[in-house]
Amino acid sequence: MFKLIILPSYTLSYYDDRLGEEMKSETKTLAEVRENIDRLDDQIIKLISEREFYVKEASKYKNDKVSIDAPKRVELVIQRVRTKAKAYHTNEDMVENLYRNMINDFIQIEKAEFHKMQSSQVIK
Repeated sequence: MFKLIILPSYTLSYYDDRLGEEMKSETKTLAEVRENIDRLDDQIIKLISEREFYVKEASKYKNDKVSIDAPKRVELVIQRVRTKAKAYHTNEDMVENLYRNMINDFIQIEKAEFHKMQSSQVIK
């Protein structure tokens, strides 16, 4: 259930009991909307950067390029993010599409990293 909370700053905020966290704040201007979107974009990009680091780390533990594709793992991730999207009341199809595209790009990054590691081992 959502509760409407008026914070000391007198902005409206929505609290989701199911998630136990503040979800969104009502805005007063388009500039404020854009500031919030920019703030979120910054957070998303930082998280994507962190995800890329771990994708590259994963390539250390793969034996060949075929294991990088990991279609079963991809489908597990897709199921997990669709479930989370539903819990957060956002469009599940959009989240799946975003993740499929992101995962495909990360697979290419991981393959390049794997190739770089294999090449450096041959040189040594």
